[in-house]
Amino acid sequence: MAKMKKNGIVYSILIAGVFAAAALPIFVNIIVDPYEVNNFINLDIKKSKISEKAHNPLWRISHYNPEEVDLIILGDSRTKSLRDKYWKNLGAKAAYNFSYSGSTLFEIYDTFQFIKFNPNLKTLVIGVPLRSFDEKFKKGINRVPEAIKLYESPIAYNSNWFVAQVAWDLIKDTYFKNMQFDIADQLFVNRAHAAVFFNEAKSLGQETAKFDTCNNCVLPQEVSPRLFLNYVKPYNHYFGNDMGIWNELWEETYPNKNLNKTLLKQVFRNGAADWRNFEFSEKLWNYLEEISIWSRQNKVKLILIVPPTIMELQNRINDYQLGKFNHIVRMRLAKLGTLVDFDYVNQLTRQPKYFNDAYHFKSTIAQKIIGEILRLIQPDQTQTKNNNPNDIIRCPIGEEDIRDKLTDGTTTVLVGKSCRIWRTKEDV
Repeated sequence: MAKMKKNGIVYSILIAGVFAAAALPIFVNIIVDPYEVNNFINLDIKKSKISEKAHNPLWRISHYNPEEVDLIILGDSRTKSLRDKYWKNLGAKAAYNFSYSGSTLFEIYDTFQFIKFNPNLKTLVIGVPLRSFDEKFKKGINRVPEAIKLYESPIAYNSNWFVAQVAWDLIKDTYFKNMQFDIADQLFVNRAHAAVFFNEAKSLGQETAKFDTCNNCVLPQEVSPRLFLNYVKPYNHYFGNDMGIWNELWEETYPNKNLNKTLLKQVFRNGAADWRNFEFSEKLWNYLEEISIWSRQNKVKLILIVPPTIMELQNRINDYQLGKFNHIVRMRLAKLGTLVDFDYVNQLTRQPKYFNDAYHFKSTIAQKIIGEILRLIQPDQTQTKNNNPNDIIRCPIGEEDIRDKLTDGTTTVLVGKSCRIWRTKEDV
């Protein structure tokens, strides 16, 4: 009897411990509410910096109010830099940026599925870096389904250990900044679902040539990569040969020998990671095509953006014999919607001073890009009244902005200052 009684006490303690452990995340999540889903208690904690970084899609989804939004921006960290406050400052009060750091086209598509039921939506802006058309990009990460599940299910959200870890991080940052304790480590909890994965560049000795450009692809077969081991070597970058009237779009350039070491390293390593084993995916292309069809059917204006990068990083695509691919994808994108292209050799991309790194432009450029998009959407509206014709960027929207025009009868490219607009015949 004594032994049974002792065992009963042990079992009771264990059961109580299990219930306590299960209740801990619920208690913390309800009180702290790191993603502001519950909104029961206001602890006056600044959450955006920690919570958004930990799970970018969950933060953006939980703060989305479709009744207040008619313009949505989708994309990765480059379109994320087109911040909500910049849109509002320029008069677009109903704009909402749904871009995520490290976003893939899988995430862009699933976010579109989430927002497409907004009856107020009038304009959809999507940043489409060409490197993201590979299913292996960022290891195909997709954090959006998890974010939607947590947002839509109070039980899932309030009982989630990852959310509890973020809540604990907020408590430490607010009240105990010097405290050396990690609740996740103590309770053996992994933070796997919200991790952002990055492609690691191989050393030059590990690089191997790959001759399959496309994955179930309908692009011309002659578009195939070839390996070039020497980047810093002074040779020209030019892929405008044999493209007829389009040759003049692609200017002959040379690597900048004075590029600082940090940028040069990023251009060399990240550029190789982007294009060395690149495979164009028709599956991802079909996602964009579906978005385009939906936009036309629902009278939503679709604007596609190719964000600017420094000239030297652009050149890396040609090091793997993907120059023609670079052009062809733009031709295809122009069939889906209005394509606003900043990523070519121009006054902006020639000058690294306008960029924080090889990929990301500075906030001043972000605001100018937004101004140009708004001019394109509503050229007569007052929100663009401060746009200066002498700015580093001036898209060919009005006749006075057009510096050149090329057309093959189907596709037309209008050239402005550090900006090109590609359209198909029906959109011209």
